[in-house]
Amino acid sequence: MKFYSRYSFRFCLIALLIVIMFSLICVFLIPPFLKNAFLLSPEKYIINTADIIAETLVDENGKITLPNIQNNEELRITVFSPSLEVIADSSKTDNTMGKFIILPGTENAMNGEKVFNAYVEEDAFVYSVLCPVSIGNETHLLYIRHTNEELAQEFAFSRRACTTSGLLLLITPIALLIYNIIDLSKRMNALTLSVTQLTSSDYVLGKALTGNDEISNISQILEDYAALQQKTDELKRRFVSDASHELKTPLAAVKLLSDTILLTPDMKHEDVCEFLTDISNEIDRLTRICSNLLQITKHDTIGAKAELVPLDLSVVAENVSRILNQPASTAGLELRHELQHGCFVLANYDIVFQIFYNLIENAIKYGAEGKEVRVFLFRRDENIIFIVDDDGMGIPSNDLERIFDRFYRVDKARARATGGTGLGLSIVASAVQTCRGTVEAQNRAPHGARFIVKFPSCPAPETKTERGEAE
Repeated sequence: MKFYSRYSFRFCLIALLIVIMFSLICVFLIPPFLKNAFLLSPEKYIINTADIIAETLVDENGKITLPNIQNNEELRITVFSPSLEVIADSSKTDNTMGKFIILPGTENAMNGEKVFNAYVEEDAFVYSVLCPVSIGNETHLLYIRHTNEELAQEFAFSRRACTTSGLLLLITPIALLIYNIIDLSKRMNALTLSVTQLTSSDYVLGKALTGNDEISNISQILEDYAALQQKTDELKRRFVSDASHELKTPLAAVKLLSDTILLTPDMKHEDVCEFLTDISNEIDRLTRICSNLLQITKHDTIGAKAELVPLDLSVVAENVSRILNQPASTAGLELRHELQHGCFVLANYDIVFQIFYNLIENAIKYGAEGKEVRVFLFRRDENIIFIVDDDGMGIPSNDLERIFDRFYRVDKARARATGGTGLGLSIVASAVQTCRGTVEAQNRAPHGARFIVKFPSCPAPETKTERGEAE
């Protein structure tokens, strides 16, 4: 890409042109404006002075008498006859008595106008007025010239100030602009490198740019995304590893049992039936693992799009408890529940059913024989709380944080004995997240486990058909 096609170059060029134009205005337009202001400001004063002098120019005898201005070297008074001969001059150093002089505006002055002129001469401002004066029956001309060096110095100072300000105005923004362009280029290059590394999986955490600008915000978003991506990749690798391990065990058992049958032609019928029963159990285990994996995938992919309607959780809890009463009795446990009716949340019946079923079934599997499994449902503040307690051995403290990980099991030997796959609680966590809720596991004193699910409550629907009850 050519340099001039980059946005940084365009921005720099446009900004530079704006600064130069503004500086040119300051340097070249303001000083002439000030000059005109300085030159024209004494006009009224000089004309009034000329009128006063014209009134006292002729004495009682008709003789021209100039006022005493010996101590005022800046003021010069000259009187011209109708023939433009100098008949009076107050200058001591450059007296023009007897000379004929034609000044600018003489013709207009002879016609009765007052002609004012202002100009710069060397290092001074010069103001002059040429006005007609009646002496006798003839029109003479009165010329007053005022030289002001102080005002010229003041103007020179103002012009230098404007020029200096203009140059500073030109240099400072350019320096700032160059600095910002360099800084922007560095940060953009760092951001580009981060994006490139992120797409190639070589990104290293902790490289986010600091600051409060937009590039820093984008960099921080990339940092958060990279952290999430790395965590997701780690979970995927662990999931694949765990899934491979879990699938390999029943497959190896099926392979071993089937090979044993094939390599033993004279095996007894009872032994063949026992081996086939074991093979059938392992196939059932593979089926459960695949079914649970599909269920987790469903929650991960379309769970966020599930239709959520106002649902009374007490209805779901009653249905699940009724279904699991028989398995609890078979396991030597009593299933007891305390359910508050009218606990409405935005959820999906099938998803909530699976949450309650998995948690209660898990408590039945790991609860102590002869004890209870207690189920509670109630409203607290703006949340609906669902709790399942058991009196089993509880969960080791080191396992509490990983209890909802996929394929994670506290007691792997017992889990295989009860047909567990290590995916039940993972399915619960995914389903709860779909319903905008939270789930956590705790240990109870003196022993036992507690699972707490919190759902944000919602108003009850107006009609019965909107309650989400199972038909």
